[in-house]
Amino acid sequence: MYVIVSHMRYISVSDSLVRVLDEVKSVLRDFNASISVNEREAIAEITLEEDNTHELSIRDFITAVNAGYSVSEASQLLYIHDKTLFKVDVQKNTRNQSECTRQIGRIIGKNGSIKEKIEKSTQTDLIITDTVVYILGTFRNCSEARDVVYSILEGMPIKQACKHLKRYEDIKQVVEEPTPDTRAQHKEMFDSF
Repeated sequence: MYVIVSHMRYISVSDSLVRVLDEVKSVLRDFNASISVNEREAIAEITLEEDNTHELSIRDFITAVNAGYSVSEASQLLYIHDKTLFKVDVQKNTRNQSECTRQIGRIIGKNGSIKEKIEKSTQTDLIITDTVVYILGTFRNCSEARDVVYSILEGMPIKQACKHLKRYEDIKQVVEEPTPDTRAQHKEMFDSF
């Protein structure tokens, strides 16, 4: 299995590339896999033992590290089965580079405010590059964050996108934090079986 490694990632971690690569190798050993990096061609080759059922998770793990997530954040994709990585290619959803840059700016917001609202409301971690938005979290939360990003890309006003996030927070709170009344209803419902 081959994964293309971003030159930007090499530049951003040039001082600590060896440390990051050692951490990645250590994590991959737990999954009977190894990695070798061809820096000149910007390709990482991952070698798996036969019948390795973690191939897709390992690919997501390497992609997450390459995107800029720390090894510990990215390793959630391997150790926590509910974690996933979504990728929204903003460049593919825009006509030209200047529109792509404008849309990335809208997703980030002033001083990162929109990005932070998306992360807080959906309990996800976003990394935004020049052309791509990476979303790390549970499948459900990543789906919600992706929907908000696509809504912004489709031209939804930022205030409306923020209202959508507020509704999501409210729904999530109701579902995840039962009140004494709903606890009693649930107890009655289960006791009836």
